[in-house]
Amino acid sequence: MFDVEALTDDEIELVRLLDNGPRWFAVYTRPFHEKVVYTALKQKGLDVFLPTRTHLNYRRKLVEVPIFRNYLFVKVEMRSPLYYQVMDAPGVVTILNKRGIPIPVEDEEIKSLQILVNNAKEELIPLPSIRKGEMVIVIDGPLKGAQGVITGVDEEKLQFVVNLTLLGRSVQIKIDPAWIRKL
Repeated sequence: MFDVEALTDDEIELVRLLDNGPRWFAVYTRPFHEKVVYTALKQKGLDVFLPTRTHLNYRRKLVEVPIFRNYLFVKVEMRSPLYYQVMDAPGVVTILNKRGIPIPVEDEEIKSLQILVNNAKEELIPLPSIRKGEMVIVIDGPLKGAQGVITGVDEEKLQFVVNLTLLGRSVQIKIDPAWIRKL
């Protein structure tokens, strides 16, 4: 018999995860292996979700691309042998975790994402999760290549206000959130 009070918070969280049945987990894959991992896990009979969107590629052809690069989601019970088969699937790097304890994704978040993907695939644009004070680089548009700091978010227009340091001076500009990436 073990002393429950001797368990760390991480160990208690792990016990809680083990007793909750199948849960959704984010699987991190090797670059450009999302579809390979998706197929491998589907063949094992797992419930897998790879959110994709329609994208016009450089050849002007519509293609399906993952919304979250290098990620997909799998619903599996941690006590199941299938959990370890997820880790052994070709192209899988890891399951998102905190100090070795897998972090489950809430069912409501997956359901909401599935609704968006099923009903508005053409309009989906993945946006960075960026907060005030974070360093960013502009990856598209007329300011491509410029680096700056997020100084605020204009919620009404859903554009970020970026402080760019150009020629030793600071300027503020509203910029499309799809055009920036965290450094």
